[in-house]
Amino acid sequence: MFDINLETLYIIGSAVAGVVTILILVYLIRKDWPRSKFVDIIVWAVAWAIGGAIVGLADNDIRQSTAIIIGALWGALIAMVQTSGWSLRKK
Repeated sequence: MFDINLETLYIIGSAVAGVVTILILVYLIRKDWPRSKFVDIIVWAVAWAIGGAIVGLADNDIRQSTAIIIGALWGALIAMVQTSGWSLRKK
């Protein structure tokens, strides 16, 4: 019925592990533990880099290293905006 080879199983397992890791990082960053803004930026960059790695696994048109770098840059940029106090929403 299903023809799943080891490569497909590896991709699915990597994606699931990445999503779980992202959820753990988001949980840790949402806690009110004392930490610097630099740590917040690094954690968000890592979470987005993992997301980029998942996209790189799923899409054959983009290299995985490019997806990871772009994800990390977006994560860092969003975290810097978020920690600066500037809101992306209209008030």
